[in-house]
Amino acid sequence: MKVKKLLDLQALIEGKDTPNDLELLLPYFSVSSDKILNILDMELTHLVRAFAKQDRYSMTKTQNLKNKVSLMQDEVIVAYKKVIKQIKSLTEIQESINKENKK
Repeated sequence: MKVKKLLDLQALIEGKDTPNDLELLLPYFSVSSDKILNILDMELTHLVRAFAKQDRYSMTKTQNLKNKVSLMQDEVIVAYKKVIKQIKSLTEIQESINKENKK
């Protein structure tokens, strides 16, 4: 059964109008049929499958981004440690030059 029909039935059973903003829902691009579909024209089972697929995709993408951020954090820490090491080295050189100049 299509989502629009189910919403109409729900409105009839509950005695409430279907919210108008549902008509403004973003369209859904169906990869399998290679076209844009109105969510309200989808069969409920198709909508549930599409939602689950999109949710899995979003979770995978989120995890990939977390992994990239973690790697970037590691790279920043390594770079920070190198900079600190170079600063210490330069400070030691400067102190040595200052000692030489005082003589």
